[in-house]
Amino acid sequence: MRRAEDRFAGKLEALSNDQRRAFLSLHNAYPCNDMEDSDKTKDADKVKDAAEQYLDIFSTNALPMCEDDQDNGSIFLMACHINHDCESNAAHTWNARIHRHTVHAIRDIDAGQEITLSYVRLLAKREARQRRYTTCYGFTCRCRVCSLPDEQSKERDRSLKQIVSLEDLFDAECRTNPLDALGYVHAQARIYSELGRECESAWVHARAATLTVAYGDLARTRVFAERAVTLWTIACGSDHPQVIKYTNVARSPTLEPQYGFSMKWKTAVGDAPQGLGPDDFENWLWKRETPKYLTPLASPSSLAHISGFFDLPFTRSLWIGGPSKKRHWCFLGQILKVDYIDFLKLQVLDIHRKQLLLCFYTKGGGSELAPEQYKTGYTVAVLDALQHVVQFKPPGIRHRDPQMMKVNMPVASQILGIDFSVHTRAYF
Repeated sequence: MRRAEDRFAGKLEALSNDQRRAFLSLHNAYPCNDMEDSDKTKDADKVKDAAEQYLDIFSTNALPMCEDDQDNGSIFLMACHINHDCESNAAHTWNARIHRHTVHAIRDIDAGQEITLSYVRLLAKREARQRRYTTCYGFTCRCRVCSLPDEQSKERDRSLKQIVSLEDLFDAECRTNPLDALGYVHAQARIYSELGRECESAWVHARAATLTVAYGDLARTRVFAERAVTLWTIACGSDHPQVIKYTNVARSPTLEPQYGFSMKWKTAVGDAPQGLGPDDFENWLWKRETPKYLTPLASPSSLAHISGFFDLPFTRSLWIGGPSKKRHWCFLGQILKVDYIDFLKLQVLDIHRKQLLLCFYTKGGGSELAPEQYKTGYTVAVLDALQHVVQFKPPGIRHRDPQMMKVNMPVASQILGIDFSVHTRAYF
């Protein structure tokens, strides 16, 4: 270590006076003994202290010179002076094509507004973020996200954890259950959107493009690749290697090495439907079955606030900077199977004919309901339900507040005219 410090000090001494002063003006998160200018002292111990502090300044301020290697860094004086915010309005990255560290605005920045970067990855939870800020940068972050009330912060942390869990599920299913895998990356994209960090989801759309091209679906591959290009252009610039790579994917998807793993989803590049509304196009893109619940018994107005599982958000957007006026929604499903080991679990069928688990994480684990209240065929309604993902298991609903749920004897098909007939698939 001593040799590394001495080598670094030697390189610093080789700089011009202006360059050296600019470096020494940077923040040091690891201050030790006061040091004098090494040019003005012959004290070997103090020179050694100076070498240590030079390396500490570098460690505090170094920015990555490689996308996938956070330990390979350098000093970029202008970027090093940009302050931190967990909800940064700019993004920084190393562009290997032009050999520069770049900073790009990811949202509108008004004149006079400070440009900010996030010093840690988005997926870090609050406790981990704060620990890193204190240990590596010598400050305590008090941004809006870090200042959220505990329950709201925990909700946000749970959403971040779900992104990671969905990644594991995707890796486990992409070769055997591609439709489920596509649903997992769709869920990731939705969580990023709900967190207000759409630019972070470029890689999600890139993975969707890789999945669809592997199954011969060139129409969707082009759309996903174009979306990845749009998001990476905002965050990294039009000359970034990922932008160039996925521009080529959109242009010539059949040249991708993954193409033809299977032709299960075979489409041509020009097969994307035309004239669809935004919702219908998204249903096509993510291979979501168009809801078939509208019957003479169910008018659009009666279904305006009724949600299936895939309609549910992952986060309560009011808590993370969403609209100031909260919108309520209601999940509706029919009970297919009941299980009560440790806590109550209901296998239910939603209005889109999707089967899922409704798990009771209430204080009583579901004991708040009498057994005669939940039977096969009964209808369950949950107000403001959220999608929840656990590692290596299908997504479902984790229910916490017994007052936000009702179970009634009439089945949903009698209430809304929904056809719930389906073969049961057990998840227990």
